[in-house]
Amino acid sequence: MVGDKEYSLGPGDSFHFPARYPHSYSTERGAKVLIVSTHKSFEAQASLRMED
Repeated sequence: MVGDKEYSLGPGDSFHFPARYPHSYSTERGAKVLIVSTHKSFEAQASLRMED
């Protein structure tokens, strides 16, 4: 769920959304999930490095 919308994902699917949106996930069967998150300060540091 992201906000008030529910999405069904399958093997190999991916998604991206701003973390400020209310979100959650669940599964009816076991699943392996890789969650990657960045903090705003990391984004600022990365953009500074790209300008060099």
